[in-house]
Amino acid sequence: MELKKVAAIIPAYNEGERIGNVLNVLAKTKILNEIIVVDDGSKDDTGKILNKLSKKFKKIKYLKNKVNKGKAYSMDRGVKASNS
Repeated sequence: MELKKVAAIIPAYNEGERIGNVLNVLAKTKILNEIIVVDDGSKDDTGKILNKLSKKFKKIKYLKNKVNKGKAYSMDRGVKASNS
């Protein structure tokens, strides 16, 4: 039986204050093969923080929408970028 791969897709809009805590919890989860964060055009320091954290968390794939497109668009973009 082939095991399924599992991805966590996180749409993020102005989540600079919270994204580190979310990633700390997800990184400890053993069933995840990848973590995809889609920055939905944040105007705060979300992108800067994610770039810094990507060195610590090797499983993170970071995508950024140039402008805010909404949660559904960001989730769909994350699914399309996933290998899981």
